[in-house]
Amino acid sequence: MIAGVSSSKPSWNLSTDWHAKLHGELPAVRDLWNTPKDGFSPKDEQEVADYVTRHLGEDLHRRGIIVNREAQIRRGTGVGTGQRTDIHVDAVMAAEPEGNVGRTYAIVEVKGNWNGELSSAMETQLRDRYLNENRCKDGVYLIAWFACPKWSETDSRRTKCPQVPLSEARESFSKQPSELSRDGYSFAVMFLTHRFPERGRARSGESADR
Repeated sequence: MIAGVSSSKPSWNLSTDWHAKLHGELPAVRDLWNTPKDGFSPKDEQEVADYVTRHLGEDLHRRGIIVNREAQIRRGTGVGTGQRTDIHVDAVMAAEPEGNVGRTYAIVEVKGNWNGELSSAMETQLRDRYLNENRCKDGVYLIAWFACPKWSETDSRRTKCPQVPLSEARESFSKQPSELSRDGYSFAVMFLTHRFPERGRARSGESADR
């Protein structure tokens, strides 16, 4: 499931929509976990971002919200493709005077909980690189939080994860949006959590926030 933690702009608190879209009746195990013979392991960050974009796009499009994967936000000079974001959200909103419409934007950065820059990338990557000198000043930091006994010990990423409960991680990361939301910037933190269910649960795609 996806759950919001903290946002300095409620309009980007998409936790209800994301939970409904990503945590439906069909199991999501195959979408978020690799299942090789030597054990289970999470998909990488790019695959998680693909998954989020795919499942949000159709539903949000009906509401005038466009979800783009790896959108280029700044041209590069010379060889290269410039800066690309994980996910770019473009929304059409009602604006004054009545009858007019405006546009608002958000950049979503996806980080797995094994990422060595997990605690700092909201500032150093999302704010200082993607939102800096950009018309878009709203950022969503999406943490893919995997914690499961079935995660293969042969996957080196497992030992790189913070050895803290999800509740503690939420409390820690909830402080960053208010600290960084100044000079026109606005941030939200969300967690995508998924683990294999305990034996006996009815739905194989059910997630737990523990």
